[in-house]
Amino acid sequence: MLAYACQPSGANGHAATQDTVATVSTTPDSSAPQLTAARDTSLADTVAAEDQPYADYYIVVADTGFSYQPLQAKLLQLKAATHLEVDSMGRYYNPQKKRIVLPDDDEDEIYAGEYYPRREPGEYLSLEYLYVYSRNTEDSTLALISGIYADEASANAALPAIKAQVPGAFVMKGSVYIGCMH
Repeated sequence: MLAYACQPSGANGHAATQDTVATVSTTPDSSAPQLTAARDTSLADTVAAEDQPYADYYIVVADTGFSYQPLQAKLLQLKAATHLEVDSMGRYYNPQKKRIVLPDDDEDEIYAGEYYPRREPGEYLSLEYLYVYSRNTEDSTLALISGIYADEASANAALPAIKAQVPGAFVMKGSVYIGCMH
């Protein structure tokens, strides 16, 4: 029964819904925290114990910030420029909660109306909370990611296409919880 409860309900773990559309802006998000290479290397020290269900993944981060709308606009700009797919996993920005959440009527009763993180490798555009990938960040920091990769070489190979559009894009190593979330 527990194994069944830990299985995703759709291709990405949740039923897909349409993404919302925003106007495209190329101006940088001035509220974005500035992550430097020195900070990124500290992530290499974030290693989970071998008996814990964590995986080290490499995340291509196009931008970060505290405001959803500018990052969503940048996401749409990247979609047009790179032809990467957007996958919201059925989540949307709820202005009352000021959070990215699943719909209140989502089939996953535990996470309905709450944030459910992207945790599997893949190449797509999405908005996530950075704390899922880095324990050295505020819970409210958003990240525009363009892919999660199992190896550093793949992430580094994908980075130039994103950097061509967003010069501050970077690759970070993250220790991602991949165990059951139910």
